[in-house]
Amino acid sequence: MLELSAEMSALFGTDDAAFDRIFHLTGQEFRNREGRETLRVEIGGQYYFLKRHCGYGWKYILRTLLTGGFPCISARTELEAIRRFQQAGISTVDVVGFGERGRNPATRQSFLLMRELCGCCDLEQLCQTWPIQPPAPKFRQALMKAIGNTTRLMHSAGLNHRDYYLIHLWLEQPTADDGELRLHVIDLHRAMWHRRVPLYWRVKDLAALLFSARDFGITKSDCLRFLRAYRGRPLREVFTEEPTLWRLVLLRSNHLFRKLNHRQPVGELRVPRLQPGREAYGV
Repeated sequence: MLELSAEMSALFGTDDAAFDRIFHLTGQEFRNREGRETLRVEIGGQYYFLKRHCGYGWKYILRTLLTGGFPCISARTELEAIRRFQQAGISTVDVVGFGERGRNPATRQSFLLMRELCGCCDLEQLCQTWPIQPPAPKFRQALMKAIGNTTRLMHSAGLNHRDYYLIHLWLEQPTADDGELRLHVIDLHRAMWHRRVPLYWRVKDLAALLFSARDFGITKSDCLRFLRAYRGRPLREVFTEEPTLWRLVLLRSNHLFRKLNHRQPVGELRVPRLQPGREAYGV
């Protein structure tokens, strides 16, 4: 199986050898872990990311299945996820090549070739300076809204990421000062799709997002702006109808932070207990 864009077909051909030409490209290594490699490669003066799956072996597959996991053994999974995200109206990467060969799942080889996101910055890098140099309030509010809207589209379409950290959300540089912020969601090789996202996976995504933002001066107002965009309803309804969900998100986020950083997160966040006649957020 080989699917190439017109420009890649012109460069590499469409014969059986084209698979090897792309699969064995060399470049800057970003990741090399358990049968999967990610490289930044130069093709025709432009940069692309090549993800190649080199065969995981039965040991990895069986271990993952026996521990209740979902083994990702082919680039096809990420290709399908990218298409589903795009169908849901969520910006992600532009795929220019996909290849797969081999029937044996333990030795199957596959690759995904994607255009580099130019003029973009991941949110982890963007937010690192926030504790000492906060952004303009207008930009901060727009970013919380953009993250909330993107997450709402994802979960409403029955999609969950499983590694939903700030580093996997990339912000495109606005073309105008008042332009709407556009986010790209990347690294979809572990994404899942359902008729409706189960509570467990919603909590996992939301907690991972909050966890990854806790050291960057995230405030209660930021969280509430995100929630209002994510749920698309007044905050009073959100906290009245879904208090358990948000408590689970906070608990998991705090647990992740303590486990990985060996300390308590800075700042206290809690689910408000609303009194009759009072709003959760007055903006």
